[in-house]
Amino acid sequence: MFLGLKRILKLSWISFCRNQLSTVSAIFVIFLTLFIITAFFFCQGLIQFLILQIQEKIDISLYFNEEVSEGEILKIETKLSQLPEVKDVKYVSKDTALEKFLEKHKENPEFLQVIDELGENPFLAALNVKVWEKGQYEKVLEFFEKAETKDLIDHHNFFENKSLIEKIYSLNLRTQKTALLVSSFFVLITVLVVFNTMKLAIDNQRKEISIMRQIGASNFYIRGPFLLQGIIFGFFAFLICFLVWGGLSFLIGKNLEGFLGGFNFFNYFVQNFQLLCLIQIGSGVGLGIISSFICTQKYLKV
Repeated sequence: MFLGLKRILKLSWISFCRNQLSTVSAIFVIFLTLFIITAFFFCQGLIQFLILQIQEKIDISLYFNEEVSEGEILKIETKLSQLPEVKDVKYVSKDTALEKFLEKHKENPEFLQVIDELGENPFLAALNVKVWEKGQYEKVLEFFEKAETKDLIDHHNFFENKSLIEKIYSLNLRTQKTALLVSSFFVLITVLVVFNTMKLAIDNQRKEISIMRQIGASNFYIRGPFLLQGIIFGFFAFLICFLVWGGLSFLIGKNLEGFLGGFNFFNYFVQNFQLLCLIQIGSGVGLGIISSFICTQKYLKV
């Protein structure tokens, strides 16, 4: 058994080295497919990171009528914090809202002039509410639709933030669909290229295959080198892709971190090292052996 495997490996390596142009083409197209799949993997990680960042910053602000006392608002805050959907709730008084506005626009004299001309604090007291998941804001609004609280609310900004949240999730879904379509296209191209490479290898070894059939070589012994060659294609493509993405993520990680809101490609690469290895080697070897298997099934009737 061991001797048979050794011979299969030897024949596979000879065929691998013999057809250099076809071999390079097959490895390159598998590498290209792996590169695209990995690019979408990083893109998905970036989008998930940005979604979490925006979710942390986005909340809904419920503004209370002028005549509502601070005591009443604090009671509502306590009840609101007990809802299972609510992650965090903060009370912002009129004075605090004014202080934040002045601090934010201290470099813009036009805004400060408007406040001076008004002669009073134009802001309303508010509760800023964060929930665990995007679909739970409606539950918070249902709480304020009750008779005892409905008349206390002046307005809220839910629909403004809802539009932004939905756009972010829509972007995520579009990215996933695009990844599926583009990856499927490259997978099809890969299968065709590797299939033709295997067909060429089979055609070049017709005489050897014929001799092996005549001396009674087993199905496994004849097909084995071609299947193993497909695995070798995938493995070399995986090594190249892994090294390329490792180097690329290292080079651009720090440079793009500020631009991408704190997302570091190299840190993501390191954190997902094992998963990325599995995806790349699984996809590379899988594409190689599937293409080889289809080809041997079609052209090697043993």
